[in-house]
Amino acid sequence: SADQGDARSQCELGNCYFNGEGVQKDLPQALAWFRKSAEQGNAIAQNNLAVCYERGVGVTKDSTQAIEWYRKAAAQGLDLAQNNLGYAYANGDGVTKDEVEAYALYNLASLTCEAARNNRAGLELKLSREEIAAGQRRTKEIQKELEEKRSRKTLVK
Repeated sequence: SADQGDARSQCELGNCYFNGEGVQKDLPQALAWFRKSAEQGNAIAQNNLAVCYERGVGVTKDSTQAIEWYRKAAAQGLDLAQNNLGYAYANGDGVTKDEVEAYALYNLASLTCEAARNNRAGLELKLSREEIAAGQRRTKEIQKELEEKRSRKTLVK
């Protein structure tokens, strides 16, 4: 069904090529399938593509592309992408360093992502009470933005 354009199947096939599961490992094929899926809005494929760009795996390292794909996946509520985008903000990798934004993204993802909980805890040691409070307010803003996007999507369908 990947050949018929099913985004989930395309992402899964990309993972097979990426990891060499059931097929010979082939990064160009993996990236092609991730891109097809990501361009259809599959958040996991968007995150996978972002990781490849961030690390230069199978593509030239490109922080701008990584951030673009992380943002798309994070905007859909994917906790891994929110964590990865938070990490980029915490370290100024492809974006201007912003620890409050990083905290907000880690906080948002922390409900379901252990790595985000750990990253948030580490950042809390560095931030002032005011910065943490600002991060918590920003988390609520992001949550509201995500809810509005979801409700608009529901109305369109």
